[in-house]
Amino acid sequence: MSQALPPDHLARVTAHFEAEAAWWSDLYEDDSLPGLVFSRRRDVVLEWIDGLALPAGVRALEVGCGSGVLAVELARRRLKVDAIDVSPALVDATRRRADAAGSADRLTVQLGDVARLEFADGTFRLVVAVAVIPWVASAPAALDEIARVLAPGGVAVVSAVNRARIDVMLDPRRNVRLLPLRRRVAAWLASEGLRAWREYPMQYHGRAEFDRLLRSSGLEPVKSTTVGFGDFSFLGWRLPERLARMLQLRLQSLADQDVPLLRHGGANYIVLVRSPSGAGSTDQASRSATRLQAT
Repeated sequence: MSQALPPDHLARVTAHFEAEAAWWSDLYEDDSLPGLVFSRRRDVVLEWIDGLALPAGVRALEVGCGSGVLAVELARRRLKVDAIDVSPALVDATRRRADAAGSADRLTVQLGDVARLEFADGTFRLVVAVAVIPWVASAPAALDEIARVLAPGGVAVVSAVNRARIDVMLDPRRNVRLLPLRRRVAAWLASEGLRAWREYPMQYHGRAEFDRLLRSSGLEPVKSTTVGFGDFSFLGWRLPERLARMLQLRLQSLADQDVPLLRHGGANYIVLVRSPSGAGSTDQASRSATRLQAT
């Protein structure tokens, strides 16, 4: 289910992350609810990557590197890492983190857009794009580009915001199924000179829908999971932080034990995918070029 996006979408996303760069830089060092959720997401991604047993020197790309937490961890694993982000402030934060960790010699950081990756076909054995697809104007175009730069037999870890996440489904003001209605109301309020509520320029995907998008870009899902609970609210009223943290830990523990409903109800849908061995990049490059011409 595609969502209509404004023409200045990329500028809005960049401005959003520029404004919150300091928050992202400190996030993994605190025990707040977002810190717990994103730390758990980081741990899952690194656990999967460690399971690949990639040799030292393998080229890896992180798209949407944020403050550099994952990129630096990949460099610590002796991979040769390129990292990109649309936010200059977050690119600077990643460089500072790499310098502090002594990983700058294995990590190259620059501004970049997943829709137009400035790398040759088949460059990387590993691509990480966590919390990127929800923010792009075209998920198919972004996934085509990831597939294009991924070497045959290479692996990517990608994520989407789960449309069926439990915390959002329970709140009418956040339920994504009501998003079109909320946007129509917001447009009407704006036309009347009234202030509407703030909507992040972010997209949600169902799990099956996201898997189809991955396959249409030539990326085959290998395994998946959902991560992140506890940000419960109702009509703007949120649980106190202490209770929310307790709920996150308890529900995540149950989800990790494959308890029905919970195992698919986390906020972040994370998927490990593989590019078919021996598959050339011609078809992927053609798909990517076609989508770019359409944007």
